[in-house]
Amino acid sequence: MAITKKNIYVHEMIGLMVEVVRSTSPTYQGLKGKIIDEKKNVFVIETQGGKEKIVPKKANTFRFTIGKEKLRKIDVEGKDICYRPEERLKKLAGRKLKSKKDIGEKNGKEKVRKNKNGKNRMQ
Repeated sequence: MAITKKNIYVHEMIGLMVEVVRSTSPTYQGLKGKIIDEKKNVFVIETQGGKEKIVPKKANTFRFTIGKEKLRKIDVEGKDICYRPEERLKKLAGRKLKSKKDIGEKNGKEKVRKNKNGKNRMQ
């Protein structure tokens, strides 16, 4: 399966090339390399010099470079992927990040729809 902006959240990230494009710490800003391990709150990135750096996910924005011939760059907020790899797939698969307009909220009101059993449910 090809990695896209929509499915990168549930894709295996170990082995991908990454760059820290925004960070609350200047230490991580601009760091580039290959992800060699992933934990719930951190990536372990091997830099071009062969050093391993532990980078927290939450405080950073990552730019993944995808593809060999045609390179695509996808930016991901670290706070959106603060899960263990196996949990991320379960929690985010099929889920879209929706705006208030997308979920039908207007002026603070939510839409009410009937489910299969005829009961009201908030949407």
